[in-house]
Amino acid sequence: MQVPVGAGHEDHGADQVAQPGREPQPLEPADAIASSLLDPVLAELEPGPDTPLLVLLSGLGGTPSLELHVLFEHLGRQLEDRGLNVARVLVGDLITSLGQRGAVLSIVALDDELVRLWDAPVRTSALHASPHPRTSIVCWTMRPCIPGGCTRWPRRSSPC
Repeated sequence: MQVPVGAGHEDHGADQVAQPGREPQPLEPADAIASSLLDPVLAELEPGPDTPLLVLLSGLGGTPSLELHVLFEHLGRQLEDRGLNVARVLVGDLITSLGQRGAVLSIVALDDELVRLWDAPVRTSALHASPHPRTSIVCWTMRPCIPGGCTRWPRRSSPC
């Protein structure tokens, strides 16, 4: 089910069960959408510059992967510009809602124990994570890890 907002508009703050959000807004470029997602989350979280952050950007099922990664590119830049430490990232259809279009941003402040638990090897039917044998960087994928298949910030050559 889609929340009808009218042509040329988007709804900010709508949730996963298609409840309306705040007032519909005119369509904006990805950089402005990234700001509108980040500002309220960071205002509540208030992370320090040394706090490692886990950034989860989930599509709701109907947003193309390319659009999610473009949005994440802007989120990552803005977080970096604010001097924040993006330690771990996962982008994809993680929390879906019947093919609804849109994205959900979650940011978690990590401590050493949470980093250790996040980096632990995982192998399920949908999600795989394991440290790369040469670099020990953990690669999270929605399929088996392939060269260039990791979403990581800051931009580096992929260890997978």
